[in-house]
Amino acid sequence: MKYPAYDGFISRDWLQSSCIEANDEFECPACKEALRLIEDEGTYNGAIDSYLEVL
Repeated sequence: MKYPAYDGFISRDWLQSSCIEANDEFECPACKEALRLIEDEGTYNGAIDSYLEVL
C-alpha cells in the first residue's frame, strides 16, 4: 500500500478554488490518485474536522 503525501499539493485554498465540497471525489493534481474530501462536523477537534480519504 502506498501512502502519498498531499501536503505540498492540496490545501484548503486549492479545494475551495476547485469548488470541491464535502464527500466529493477528485483526482490529486500531482499523482492522479483518487481522493475524497471528508468533513466531520461536531468533533472534539473543533466545529469541523476535514481530512482526505484515499480511494
